[in-house]
Amino acid sequence: MKHNHDSWFHGRTYTTYDWCGIDKDDPLAVSFKANTDRINKELKLKIPCGVEFSDGQILPEYQNYWSNFVSSIYGEMASLINAIGHDEYKVGQLYKKILGAGSNSYRVIKKSNSSNILVQDLRQMNNPKSVVATVQQKIPSNVSHYECYYIWYLTLGFSNGLRMEARSKQGKRTLFENRLPPLKPDWKAPKMGLSGIKEMLYE
Repeated sequence: MKHNHDSWFHGRTYTTYDWCGIDKDDPLAVSFKANTDRINKELKLKIPCGVEFSDGQILPEYQNYWSNFVSSIYGEMASLINAIGHDEYKVGQLYKKILGAGSNSYRVIKKSNSSNILVQDLRQMNNPKSVVATVQQKIPSNVSHYECYYIWYLTLGFSNGLRMEARSKQGKRTLFENRLPPLKPDWKAPKMGLSGIKEMLYE
């Protein structure tokens, strides 16, 4: 049961290859880990460890650094996913990792600002055959500087019409020397398509 939010998944970015069923020694995984490790280290050169860079929102002086970091990590994730985008088995592994296996499964969602209960029936999910990953921003009208807006979306368009979006969030206020940066993607499904997922609202 989900309480107060309707996110599907909060998987950390560094295990993306594992989500797709890619072995850690596969060249795709090795390249992904090397590239993301470099990006993580570059961020810590710009935002010193132990310095508070977020108070819930990224502080103005660190927004460009964080934005560039997120777009780079998401770019690596998109490249990896697109590399297996027509491998039906690996696409299925990714799909099930984010949405769940589907067998005798339900999601029950209660948001804090509503008395309604949403039940999602996953028992007849249709697995996709392919996926396309893209990275984008959604710039609100009240944000005047495009380059300073630091929220990014990794979007997965599955062949069954379901669309998943991972909105970038930060899980901590500081960076730590021996930990990965606290990038915490928040996955939601704005479009169900022909996924077979049924929704029932109880008021």
